[in-house]
This record gives sequence, C-alpha cells and structure tokens, in this order.
Amino acid sequence: MIAMLTVSPISSGQTAPAAKSTVRVNRTHHPSAAALVARCTEQLDLGACERALKLQLSPKEKSQVLAFEFEAQPDSDWKLLDAAIAVDPQNALAYFLRPNLESFLKAIELNPQWKRYYVDAALIATRNPKYASTDEGLKLWQLALENAPDDPRLYPGYAKTLKARGKTGEAEAMLKRGVAANPDDADSAAELCDLYIMEKDFAKLRPACRRAIEIPTGRVDLLAWELVDVKEYALAEAAYRAWLQRYDDGQWNVRFLNLVNVLRQEGKLAEAAAMERWYIAIHPDYPGERVQYGMLLEQMGNIAAAQEQYELAAKDRNDCGANAQLGRFYLHQKRYDDAFKEFEKSYEGQSTCPDTTYILTHNPDAFGTARSRVLAFQSTMLAQARPKDDEKSAEAWNRYGMMAQEFGRFQEELTAYRKAAESSPNEAFRFGAVGWAYYDLHRFREAVEAFEQAEKKQPGYLKSAPEVLKRYQESLAIVRGSKQ
Repeated sequence: MIAMLTVSPISSGQTAPAAKSTVRVNRTHHPSAAALVARCTEQLDLGACERALKLQLSPKEKSQVLAFEFEAQPDSDWKLLDAAIAVDPQNALAYFLRPNLESFLKAIELNPQWKRYYVDAALIATRNPKYASTDEGLKLWQLALENAPDDPRLYPGYAKTLKARGKTGEAEAMLKRGVAANPDDADSAAELCDLYIMEKDFAKLRPACRRAIEIPTGRVDLLAWELVDVKEYALAEAAYRAWLQRYDDGQWNVRFLNLVNVLRQEGKLAEAAAMERWYIAIHPDYPGERVQYGMLLEQMGNIAAAQEQYELAAKDRNDCGANAQLGRFYLHQKRYDDAFKEFEKSYEGQSTCPDTTYILTHNPDAFGTARSRVLAFQSTMLAQARPKDDEKSAEAWNRYGMMAQEFGRFQEELTAYRKAAESSPNEAFRFGAVGWAYYDLHRFREAVEAFEQAEKKQPGYLKSAPEVLKRYQESLAIVRGSKQ
C-alpha cells in the first residue's frame, strides 16, 4: 500500500492565505484585533483565535481565524470550516481542510501555489469510485505528474491506477520513471516487483524484486508471500530474512516460521530443522511446530527422531493436527492399529479433523492391508459425531453435515444440512448447503430449488459464494438440458 500523508499547508510550510495586518500592536494589556489574529494564524494559539472572533474583524480575517481555530482545536469541529467558507468563499485553506476530494480540488483552484497537492488529491481519489474507475482519476495523476514530479508517492500511485485500468505497460513505464528519479524509492521498487510477479515475467522479476528487497520497506513480507506463490523461493528467503532483520510488528514468529517453510521448499532441510529446533526450545508447548519439526526430520530420513517429535506433539492431548500426523507416520511404519487409535483421538472433542479426513479419503494406498478398515472407521466416527434427532442446534448439524460430505456420505450430508436449515430457517447459507448436498447426490432439480430458496432469503447470496453459484449454474444447465 502506498503511504499517504495529507499535510496541511500550515504545517508543511506551503503558502497559505494569511491574516497579517500592518497595524502595529498596541502597548496596553488588551491586544488589538490584529495582534490576536496574528497569534491565531501564526502560532495556532487557540485562545487568541477565540478572543479574536469576539472582536470586530473583516470577513477575510474572520474566515481565516475560523479556519485556523479548526486547525488549533484538539477535536475538529467541521462547522468551523463551513462558517469560514460562508464568510469568505475564497478561503482556500478552509476548503483544503475539509475531508473530501471536491473541497481539496477547490482549494488548489483558489491557490495555484498548492498545485503540488494534486498528488494528495489523486491518492484520495483512489478511494472514490467516480475517479478510481474512470479517466478522471488518471487526469488527476497527470496533473500531479506535471506539478510535483519530485514527490516519491507520485509514481507508484499513478502506476497502481494505470494497473487497475489494465494499462500494465504504462504502469511499468511509470514505475521505471520512479526508480530512475529516485533509486531508493521503496514504493516504486516494490510496485515494480509486484507487477512482474503478477505477470509472471521471471526475467524482469528477479532483478526488480532483488532491488525491492534491498531497500528498507514494510512491504517486504508481502513480497515474500507473493514470491512463494510463484515458487521464487530464493528471493522469498531473502525477503523474509530482510524483514526479520529490520522489523517487528508483533508478527515476528509468523515471519520466522514462514522462512522455515521457504527453506524447506528450497531443500535446505538441515537449516530449516535447526531453526525449528531453536524455536521449539523457546516454545516447547507448541504441538504444531513439533509436528513440522518431525516432518522435516522424517524428510531427512531421521525416522527415530521424527517419531519422537510426533509423539511429543500428541502426548497428553487430543490435537487434530498432532494426532493426525502421528497416525500418518504410523501408517508409513505399517503400525495400523496405532494409526487408527491416533485418528480416533484426532476427532475427540471436535466434530471433524480436516487432516485426518484428508488422510482417510485421499491416501488409500497408505493403509495397505488395513485399507478395508477405513469405511468402518468412518462410519464409527460419523455415528459418534451425529447429533440426536431432537437436536435444535443448526451449527451441530452443520458440522455433522461437513463431516459426512468429507467422507462421501452424501445422503447423511443432506439429512444434516436439512436439519440445520430447519433449525435456522432465516439463514440463506443453510439452504445453500442443502442445495450443495442435492448437487452431490446428482438431484439437480432439487438442488436448483434449494439454491434459489437461499437467494430469496438473501438477495445476492449466490454471487457472494462463488462455489455455490458455480454448482447452481451447473445444476440449472442440466435441468434445462433435460427439458429439451
């Protein structure tokens, strides 16, 4: 995100309409109007502003005092600016301080010396649909370019607007101008890296992202995430290391563990394992990291050490991830009874465990001679998780429906989702789930009816749930095709 700091001309040294009088200050204990106006407008003396307003002032002086009183107040009272403009419609500062784009542009019109503030105006416009989605926004950026070519916010901001309009070539050219104008411009460098990541232009991406990582910027962790997504692990590693050296926003642990994962992706298993070992020494009660450490050790062929970590992670607790991974480890060792015990533990105290469900449904060969036990185990888990028939909790039935769906028990899925919809008839997504179950059963006509019922309860629901919408459209196409 581009940093935006709208600085008032008062604090930035820009030329502002000032109320300066040539009348000399009197020597009595009662300051003159001119003296009070000067103290108000030059020193932001709130008391002087309030006292000046009680005196006889010209319209221009009164308008200026009102604007500066607004600036001096700890809590802004927007009525002061309205009053300032009412008294003097030519008061550029009063327009400038109002929190909307139209007033901001009016201020620049009234005071051409402030044209460099077109950069701020253009940044404000990115949040205004009227400008963000039309050429009006680009016109503002062009004005900014003409009047403030030295503002470092200009090039990345202009480029983002161009990119949003699909003008990636022009966006690239603008960012290159920004980098050329200021080689240490972190935002332009980061945006250029981001652009090449989006286009998957690896030849340009590597030098651009390398430079972006070298320049201190708070965006480096986001770049690291995006680089992982395109499998540029070496650059992602450099980005995470740079972030860990420079920053700590309270998410240091997250970045550290992300770096461990990147090292693993690069095949730097020994280094990743050493970092996991260091982390576990500090956080011995984090089962998830013991599991990750165990997986690294297993990948390195250190089976005994991996087993120790898996068992420590699952010891004296029922944890979905830890029990599931220990069960998976036992499967690979052909310890099938131990594996099923761990899978059962992974479901205790919770209705579902995605890790175990995945192993049970996507890795049948791992069960070897125990493969025939999988269906029976699934049935047992479903029976244990099934709410009583008079259960009124929609969420309880929903969780059971999800489990049944994961195990491919679509009739039970339908029963569960219908129960959830009956318990909570005003929630559209419950009926979307019913439609999904009918879809899984290839009962497309009923699926269409359920999806449309969900849409009636919450107009726009289908568009807000793309996967549900996809199944609705497929079901509708099949129903219409069967009528022809």
